[in-house]
Amino acid sequence: MEKGLVSGRLAVTDSTHVKTNASRASEQAIEVLEEAGNYWKLLDTYEEEGLEELKRQTGKRRAKRTKQVKKDKRRSRKKVSGTDPEAGYMKRPGKPSGFYYLSHQTTDPDHGIITAVTVTPGDVHDSRPY
Repeated sequence: MEKGLVSGRLAVTDSTHVKTNASRASEQAIEVLEEAGNYWKLLDTYEEEGLEELKRQTGKRRAKRTKQVKKDKRRSRKKVSGTDPEAGYMKRPGKPSGFYYLSHQTTDPDHGIITAVTVTPGDVHDSRPY
């Protein structure tokens, strides 16, 4: 910004898929556990804040849940390459399927300068790096 290369007013980002040199012959299907992510942690935090607010307003606090809410622990099958295990199997509408990487670029649109690049496996959602 000091040199005038970027304005800092706005940053835009997009990703593009990059084909790997991974052999489809080495492809294996594995079963992975899908975690619910930060959603449950956020709900627990909201519950704790609500219990504290209830105690502040009424002087009473309801007991915490003794039975934990069942967290979604789904299992899914995932394709993994034996020749390039860091690649991700991408299957999106309008795109060729196979093993890819995603190159996420952030650009200053006022000057057309790329300010950041992040690379992820092709099966990672575009919002994940952010």
